[in-house]
Amino acid sequence: MALPATGPIHMGALADNNSSASRQDLVLSTLANQFASGSLVGDIDGNPANPGNTADRDALRASPFGLSEFRGSNILNESFDSVVPQLADGTDVTSNGYVDGESAQIQFERNDTDLGPSFTVGVKATSNNAILASNEVNIGTDTGTIDIPFTAPTTAEGDDKYYAFVSTGTFENATGATINHFTAIDNGVTRIKNSGGSIVETVFVSSSGASISNPVVSTSVTTGTQVSKSITGKSAVLNGDGGAIAATLVSESNSGNTTYSISNTPGILRFQTSHVGNPSKARNETTSQRDFEVKYAQQIVSLQASDTTVNVSAVDGSENVTITCTSRGRSGTVTIGHDTNNTPSDKTFTSVDEAVSTVYVQEDISKNFTISSAGTYHPKAFHDGDSVAYVGSSITVAPQLSFSIPQSQTINVNQTQAFSVSSLVGDNKQVVISSEDSIGGATLTADGSATMTPGVNNKVYTITFTGTANYSQTSSSVALLTVNPTVSVGVSPGSGTFRPTTDTHGDTIASSTHGITPTEFTFTPSVTGDNVTTFSYSITDFSFTSGNSSSPGTVKGKYTSGGTKSSDLTVSGLDSTSGTTSFDQTITAVTKAFTGGSIDGVLREGSAITLSGVSANFVQNMRVQRHNGSSFINISAITSDISGNVSVSGTADFERDTNNSREVRIIDTDSSATIVRSLGPSGILGPLPVIDTFSAATGNILGEIDLTIRTTNASSATVNQGVGSVSVDDDVAQTGIGNNTTRIYTLTAKNADDESVTATASATTINPSLSLGNPSLTSWTKGDTGNFTITYTKNFDDAVNIQMGEGLDTGNGGTVYQSISVSTQSGTVTFDRNQMSGDTFGTIVDFRIGSSTSGKVVNDNAASFSDFSAPGAPSNNNSTAASATSIIVAFNAGNNATRHKIYDVTTGTAVLKATVSMPTTSATITGYSTGQTRTFRVDAERDVTTTPNGSSTTDTKTTQSSTFSVTTQTFSSIIVAGSSMSSTSGVGFSTVQETAAVSTISSTQELFYRSDLNTPGSNTVTFFRGINQPIWSGDGSKFFRMNATHIGIIDGSGEMDANQYIAITQAIPISPTSWSATSTGASNIEMSWTDNSAIEDEFVIYRNASGAADSGDTEAGTVPADNTVFDDTSLSNNSAPSISAFGGGSSDSVIIGGQSVNRILFTASGIDSYTLKFNTSNHSSAYSSTAISNTTSGISGGSINQLLFHSGVTGGTTYYYQIQAIKNGKTYYYAVYAKNGNTLSTSAATGNASLSNVTSTSTATQLAVSNTQLSSPSDFDDLTTSSEQATDTSQVRSWSLTGGSGDTTVTFTKISGGNIGTPKFAASKTDSTPDSYVSSGTTTNLGTMSGSGNIYVRCQSYYSGVLAGNSAVYRVTVTNNGVSDSADINIEVSFV
Repeated sequence: MALPATGPIHMGALADNNSSASRQDLVLSTLANQFASGSLVGDIDGNPANPGNTADRDALRASPFGLSEFRGSNILNESFDSVVPQLADGTDVTSNGYVDGESAQIQFERNDTDLGPSFTVGVKATSNNAILASNEVNIGTDTGTIDIPFTAPTTAEGDDKYYAFVSTGTFENATGATINHFTAIDNGVTRIKNSGGSIVETVFVSSSGASISNPVVSTSVTTGTQVSKSITGKSAVLNGDGGAIAATLVSESNSGNTTYSISNTPGILRFQTSHVGNPSKARNETTSQRDFEVKYAQQIVSLQASDTTVNVSAVDGSENVTITCTSRGRSGTVTIGHDTNNTPSDKTFTSVDEAVSTVYVQEDISKNFTISSAGTYHPKAFHDGDSVAYVGSSITVAPQLSFSIPQSQTINVNQTQAFSVSSLVGDNKQVVISSEDSIGGATLTADGSATMTPGVNNKVYTITFTGTANYSQTSSSVALLTVNPTVSVGVSPGSGTFRPTTDTHGDTIASSTHGITPTEFTFTPSVTGDNVTTFSYSITDFSFTSGNSSSPGTVKGKYTSGGTKSSDLTVSGLDSTSGTTSFDQTITAVTKAFTGGSIDGVLREGSAITLSGVSANFVQNMRVQRHNGSSFINISAITSDISGNVSVSGTADFERDTNNSREVRIIDTDSSATIVRSLGPSGILGPLPVIDTFSAATGNILGEIDLTIRTTNASSATVNQGVGSVSVDDDVAQTGIGNNTTRIYTLTAKNADDESVTATASATTINPSLSLGNPSLTSWTKGDTGNFTITYTKNFDDAVNIQMGEGLDTGNGGTVYQSISVSTQSGTVTFDRNQMSGDTFGTIVDFRIGSSTSGKVVNDNAASFSDFSAPGAPSNNNSTAASATSIIVAFNAGNNATRHKIYDVTTGTAVLKATVSMPTTSATITGYSTGQTRTFRVDAERDVTTTPNGSSTTDTKTTQSSTFSVTTQTFSSIIVAGSSMSSTSGVGFSTVQETAAVSTISSTQELFYRSDLNTPGSNTVTFFRGINQPIWSGDGSKFFRMNATHIGIIDGSGEMDANQYIAITQAIPISPTSWSATSTGASNIEMSWTDNSAIEDEFVIYRNASGAADSGDTEAGTVPADNTVFDDTSLSNNSAPSISAFGGGSSDSVIIGGQSVNRILFTASGIDSYTLKFNTSNHSSAYSSTAISNTTSGISGGSINQLLFHSGVTGGTTYYYQIQAIKNGKTYYYAVYAKNGNTLSTSAATGNASLSNVTSTSTATQLAVSNTQLSSPSDFDDLTTSSEQATDTSQVRSWSLTGGSGDTTVTFTKISGGNIGTPKFAASKTDSTPDSYVSSGTTTNLGTMSGSGNIYVRCQSYYSGVLAGNSAVYRVTVTNNGVSDSADINIEVSFV
């Protein structure tokens, strides 16, 4: 039985463990050796990697045999052994172990039946002997080889994981060797990644057939360890435009990634994977699959208009624009249409929608649109989901050609007339203006005009307007220009007052009776125009004194009456052109009349008769008369025109007559009519006093009225209202009157005879009026300085005060802060806002004007008065430690602060440390210890001063800052290594970052820096030898190693800039060199370079297709560190040349210098060189011969359009040609940089290489012309009858053959005419007089003729009377080697 695991081990237990059959002769040392030899020993010698080895057993034997060493041990048994772990089928797994859950068995040899019959088999962990899997079976008395099944454990995978055991009890064990365990793999995963390792199971291509370079199939399992894999299937799930999508193996790793090249995209390709774990595929396998989707990238291609130059629909009709595009990569809708801008972000335009499903198969879309407005339009299209629209090449929509021309025009000779074209609309528009007799014209491309200059030719001209515009638009119009002759009439006299021959009373006008004479006019015409034939005067009320109405020259005459007289002269000539001039004259009618007059006042004794306003027209002789009671008697005579006042003399003879009813008049003594004017009745009186002026006016001061007095013939004057006696001419001012009081004054003036006249006048004293405007400043703050103004008006000159204050009323109430006296009636006064004071705020500022006499006016609450604000709160502004014992408190000043106070509030009690006046904003506070943190507060104080009524007063307000803390200086250290180091200075390793990063460290120095201020890499750091020690100096150019993670440059002043502190993982690697292209293809360039760096993480390859590459260009790819080759695949090559013509057209075969030459038309573009090959078999055979080797001849600007010459061809042979147009491969430029972290090397390995050439071919067929030539003989002479039934024979005609080849044939055929029987012909190549005749319509083969020779032919005819009068033409044709020549013969039957 087993020994106890705990507690004391008794001797009997030892005996029982050995053999329960006997407890005799037990020797402890023997038992100990036996136990030690047969035990499973753990780690005894201190080497846990190899527990239970010989060294452990030796160590166990060498140690004292204490019983504690044997607890849990099993004694060796001899009843069973040879333990072998197996699969259920008997396969030994000693060498490769079990897989989770496998059906297993333990095989062992049972030597006897001493132990048992119940046996436990399984596996035990090597780490702790724990049973991991077991099965107990009763095998009875069986001996020999025993197999007991069990199930392999499911446990963690590991080498030497466990060992097989067989046991019947604790000391009855047999074990096998340690074996491995393998986790059953499960949950296989197939992934497709790119070369960078990112999962890309859906990729996008821009075109069908595109290849996907190097997708990597990555496989893994989530349970167990995958030791190998195989891609068991690559099947197309869905094929798109590219055909059957397929994968081509590029490289494969049994256990790693498999790289493919995917072709015939787009589509869906399914990869199926077998995942294999240890120990074998048969025992440990799982499968998975993954679809690799290659979709069209969502795009719209070939967006264009079918015609980019069209006219508006009014010209070209509806649906004048067709827009097409191709959709790829979208299941949704395409919106297609046109817009007036080419802004991709503008997706609102004229459009239609089309449903599409083009993820794998593209769809062509074509839509028609009607564009009625001219302009530039841009095709646009987008898929739903696109953020911007695609924009195609612009469409020019030409407007409808239109223009306006003027109506027919009429001008005079020697004038020009502009014929304008306006509103000219059209693209590439043009209007040609032309004229009859070429008097002017123009070609216009915009609104404009052509000036017609007909000169002195009076006629009617035709003006033609011919317009053209894009696209193929025309329009034509005409207008007429009538050019009239001009005529003018010189009039003499040309100015003045013109008189007729008769006045309005019918009297003939003479100077003696009217003071004037009639006006005689001379009219002299002046005519311009080459074709004037007729003159015609038309003059109203005119009497010719010289000439008549049709006279072509000067005429004279007088107008017979007054008024405006129509006076015209018309001249006329060719094409009914005419010119008229008007020279209307205004003739002043003559009418005698008295038009005004009256007696001025009354007639007074001793005075002249004064007539006022007497006026008359054309009166030459006049009398003034007064009735004497029985008749009018003359007073005096006036013998000239009268105007204005007149004094009539002779009145001294008048006696005083108080009869006021007797009439006074004036009369014309010459007129046939009685022309008089009554002046009214009048007596003769003495002179009266006259008040010339009496007026009253308001004075300029309060309570005053001013009087003005002027008289004539007065001897005294008085005024009422207390004024009293005044001078007859006086100015009087009356004062002391109440405000706004009206007084009426009466002036009495008397002459010496006490005759009096009076006059009144009134006026009102000033009604005082005062007003104040609004102040120019309507708000301010207490303490503000500066002035403002306020306007005022008043209507008197008395002085008053204008006051500013608070609570002012129309009396004397309120507080006045400033008062200003004014006397002028209006103006502007200036106030000082600083004088406004007090503690009441708001809209409270009043203004008052006036006095106790005038009254007062208040502008109430005219301005707002605000309290001044407390200063802004100050704030900490980078307060910092000045040293280990002092702190600089720096602050941002409070807005409007006068001063600041700094308090230390660390203990909770504010202690004033400093008071600083503006503009100072800092103070140094001392007395602290190193590393001490102090809390501060800054108070801002603001003083404001006002000056009410000139007196000064000051107020103060305070604002506190937030508290802030500052700590005195602290230091941190860093270990710096260089090539040479001391306590005061050092030299770095190298100026090259990589060199410094990998240098061996042999000397270091601990340096200190202000860690409270700076952080390496973030700011400039200054290094010190110690805390509060001098600076430590570096060399300033070479990098030091810093704390083994960074490199940095320290200059002589101990400073290291932030950008000079560089992580070793970001150090600049040494640049690669020696780039070279190792191979090129149609779409790939493989390259290599030299790696010079030891720290790069990868190499980055940049590509440029237009010039030298650098890191700003397209990244072509990356490769891991130490890899110096890269294959750039899927490159786009130059487009193959476009062959637009080969053969056809002007291609032919000609004879040049006696040789046949084939000329083949070749037209191509995008070409660098070409080769012409041929055979004479067919186009299915190889073109084994070369007519033109690779050449650039005839190529200009990448294009060719010419005939290719192939000389020396065999005439009559058909040649089959193939042209190969060659375009050089596209050149790509590369730059390879080493990259460490995110840092590229400073330079790159660079170079360029070209892809293989691209070609296009086309075929043509040309039959080579024969160089055979036949001479052209003249036609045969006519063959005419000689007599009835006679046979006539023609002369011989010969053909000369050169360059002959092959058979020669001769034919004789009728080509026209009637029936003349059956003529014959004979031909020979040897006989010059052939006589072997054959009938017409047959062909004679003369056999082979090579080189030169002659062919002889003659004709024969037989005549019959029945054919008399008929004739016909026959033709002889000789042919050799495809070359023919003919001669005709006319055969007639002409006998009677």
